[in-house]
Amino acid sequence: MARSLKFRRGRKLDWDSEIERLNRTASGQRRIVMGSDGSAQVTRVRLLSRYANLRARTEGRVLVLELAP
Repeated sequence: MARSLKFRRGRKLDWDSEIERLNRTASGQRRIVMGSDGSAQVTRVRLLSRYANLRARTEGRVLVLELAP
């Protein structure tokens, strides 16, 4: 199971760095706890439009990032 990341409210993530970390993980998965269900869904759509090698899904307020095959 991938580690779950929790961030304090209002913290901005550097998505380029997060994708680089995802590329380096052995499991090929990152789980990030977002502020709300809606922010996880909006972030998912934005990331999918920006990165071609990414699969993303949400589980409530958890954003699950995976490398596309």
